[in-house]
Amino acid sequence: MERLTLSNLDGMTGLAGLADRTGVDIKPTLLRVLTDLYIQKATHSPHEAQHFTELALRLIEVVDESTRAAVAARLQKHPAAPKAVLARLAQLGPRTADPSQQGSIELFTETSLEDDLGLFEPPAPKVQQPPAPQSPPQQIDYIEQREAFFTAPSDERRLILLNLEHVADPNVAPAQETNIIRYLEQAALAGRAQEFTTLLQQGLGVSRALARRIVTDRTGEPFVASAKALAMPTDVFQRILMSLNPVIGQSVERVFELSDLFLDLPMPSALHLVAIWRAADRMEARSLIHRRVHWDDTPALARRSAASEPRRGEQPATQEPQRLDGSRG
Repeated sequence: MERLTLSNLDGMTGLAGLADRTGVDIKPTLLRVLTDLYIQKATHSPHEAQHFTELALRLIEVVDESTRAAVAARLQKHPAAPKAVLARLAQLGPRTADPSQQGSIELFTETSLEDDLGLFEPPAPKVQQPPAPQSPPQQIDYIEQREAFFTAPSDERRLILLNLEHVADPNVAPAQETNIIRYLEQAALAGRAQEFTTLLQQGLGVSRALARRIVTDRTGEPFVASAKALAMPTDVFQRILMSLNPVIGQSVERVFELSDLFLDLPMPSALHLVAIWRAADRMEARSLIHRRVHWDDTPALARRSAASEPRRGEQPATQEPQRLDGSRG
C-alpha cells in the first residue's frame, strides 16, 4: 500500500494519479478548497506560488464552468493572484473574467511560468504613480471550507490535510502538554463517549456539535487532525483510535492508514484546520444571533399591530370634543 507523503504531492503527475484512483471526481472541490487556502495569505513565496499555479493550471482544464467561475471570482480579488491562472481562466470562459482586467490578462497569456512567479529581472523604473486605493479584505467563508473537508471522501481529505502546509504558519506554537490527553484516553478506553466528546470540545476550543461530529466520523481523518493539534503521543492516538469508534477500530488496515496519516501530517497543518473549525463556529454563532434578534422582533411588532386594531364586530371608541373649560359635552 502506497503511503501518502508530501513528496507525492510536489509533482503534478503524482497528484493526478492519486486523484484518479479515488473513483470519485474530487477535482472541483479540490480546486475550490486550494484556492480558498491560497487567498488567505496576502503574499506567497516563489515555491508556494509555483506549487499552486501548477496545480491550478492542471485542475482548471478538467473542472466544470461553474467551478472555474467561482475560482476566477476569488482570485481576481487577490493582490498576488497568479497571472498564468487568470489568463487560462479567461481563455476557457470569457464570462468568468473581470472586464476591467481583460487588457492585462491578454498581455500575460504567452508569458512563462518563471515570469508569472516573479523570477525575472526587474523592469526599468517608471514614474511613480499615486498608490491605488486598496479594496476591502475579502470575506472568507470558513463554513464552506469546513464543509468541504467533512463532506469529502477519505482520499480527498488526505489531499486537503497535506496541502494545508502551504498556507499554514510554520512558526505556530504547538499545544502545551496538559492532563487532557490522559483524561481523553481514560474516557475512550472506558467507552464513555459523551465524556470524551466534552473533553475534546474543551481541548480544541470548538463547539459541542463539531466535537460530536469529529468523534462519530466514520473514516477518522477529523480525529487525526484533532489529535495532532493536541500533540497527542502516537501510542495514545492508536489506543484511542481502536477504542473510540467501532467502525474504525475493527479494521486493522484502517488503523494503520490513519496512523500513517497522523505521522505524516505536519503540526502547523493540523492547527490551521482547527483554526478554520473555530472560525466556522464563530460565523455560525453570529448568524444564529442575527436570526434570533430578527425572529424576536417579528412577534413583538405583530402584537403591537394587533393591539392597535379594533376587534371584529367592535366599533372604534370615539371621544366627544373637549370644551375650553376641560369638560366634555
